[in-house]
Amino acid sequence: MHAHDAMRYTNDMLAWIHQALASERELIMKLFSNVNESEASERKDGEETALKVLNTIFDALCRPFRVRFEQALDPQPPVVTLYKLASLLEFYAHTMMKLLGDDSGLPNTLLECNSLAMYAFFSSWRSRLESFQSAKPVPSEDLSPPIAVRQSMSRVKEIALTLDGSLSPAEAREEQIVAILEVILNPLITLCARMAAKHLEPVEREIFMANCIDTMRVPLVSFSFAASRAESLMADADAHIDRYIELSTASVLKSFGLYEVSEAIKFAQPGIALSRVPGLDSQTLAVGLNNFYAVLFERGQKSLANPERLRPPKIERISNSRMRLRVNRAVLQALTDLYAKIYKAMHDPENEYQVDQAGVLNPWDPQKVFLVLSGHFDLPNDM
Repeated sequence: MHAHDAMRYTNDMLAWIHQALASERELIMKLFSNVNESEASERKDGEETALKVLNTIFDALCRPFRVRFEQALDPQPPVVTLYKLASLLEFYAHTMMKLLGDDSGLPNTLLECNSLAMYAFFSSWRSRLESFQSAKPVPSEDLSPPIAVRQSMSRVKEIALTLDGSLSPAEAREEQIVAILEVILNPLITLCARMAAKHLEPVEREIFMANCIDTMRVPLVSFSFAASRAESLMADADAHIDRYIELSTASVLKSFGLYEVSEAIKFAQPGIALSRVPGLDSQTLAVGLNNFYAVLFERGQKSLANPERLRPPKIERISNSRMRLRVNRAVLQALTDLYAKIYKAMHDPENEYQVDQAGVLNPWDPQKVFLVLSGHFDLPNDM
């Protein structure tokens, strides 16, 4: 007996019932097929009678099986075991329907037990998530996902593997995973969002949320039936990275005194010389560009003097390398685009920058600046 192991105990009972059912069905069908085999209608009547006899025999197992199954659920098994039990019961229910008919008592009993297991499964998840929330977790310093996310997604992967190995149609598997992820992921995302809002500054908040959501996405990408939710999670994580890019680009520009220049160019009115626009006068540009050049090169050197000022804040805490690369690309693009606009504006006569002023500022060629910056950001050659 293995009553202490709910999965093994239930599987042993079902395997024995299935074996007995197959043997009894074969015997009874032979007994009733010997009568008036030549007449198709009588042969059909014989098969129906055989199924009625078979159902009568195995209906006697319904109540004992249900009682023993309910006993196996006390104490409640782990959440993954509950799902495996539900999947096992569903498989045997559909298998026995083929032998006994769709309206038979035994398969319907197994489906009722399947519903009990799924109810316990969802109840266990809700209870577990409530315990995570009541613990009032705080984000770690490295902005990695909390233990609630890591443990939950480890179990989600086990559940997805069980579902992937089932014989359910693709549509049924997709419906099941959608229902399961609805119960698991939505509360987790809410938990992470509350942690971020309460404990983190804006830049850290976006990194933390991107890390958490990406951790929820990764276990799902291997399963075709979870593809739609994986894509949705990727879009959510990318949205947080987009907001981080805005914040980090502004931070890098502010460190050079070029943020105000960027805003002034963005909102400049057409037909007005840029040299007359507050924030775009020669003196302001000279200060911002000199700060920028001081970071790019030390005097007489061909290496970055202060590379940390070019680094997006706390980018190393983004766990996904693809996201880090996207941030670096975006910040590099923002810097080089702004520099190209400044360079073009300073050499445009309509903006009324004087030749000697341009000479004093001595703006470098944008392509040279791009090459230096791309070397710092360590980007691929196809940028």
